[in-house]
Amino acid sequence: MITRLSAVEERSGLTVNFTIDGSFDVSNQIGDCLYRIAQESLNNTLKHSKADNITVSLVANREKTRLIIQDDGIGFIPERVQNCGGYGIKCMKERAEIIGGELIIKSDLGEGAIITIEVPNE
Repeated sequence: MITRLSAVEERSGLTVNFTIDGSFDVSNQIGDCLYRIAQESLNNTLKHSKADNITVSLVANREKTRLIIQDDGIGFIPERVQNCGGYGIKCMKERAEIIGGELIIKSDLGEGAIITIEVPNE
């Protein structure tokens, strides 16, 4: 994950912050799905958001593991994007469901975006 974030920062000029809070002991399937969701979210940010900063956080406690990707870009209206024919958000949602998680998207025009994936710990 850190290597991918460094590449994003170097290639795009964005400032990327990565934080970890908690101890992570997830299956390979969960780790892979979280990585792929983060990858798609970062790709969407680079293509569409016009952001200057991205923060990626991994937070774990006894009940769940949470991946949060937040940007300070132009934002979007999630309901409109989900129905416009692209597969990015659809695939992120499907990956979250495969691992028993939930994809939560918070954004509005001019407000940036926060993509959160919550996965119950096994």
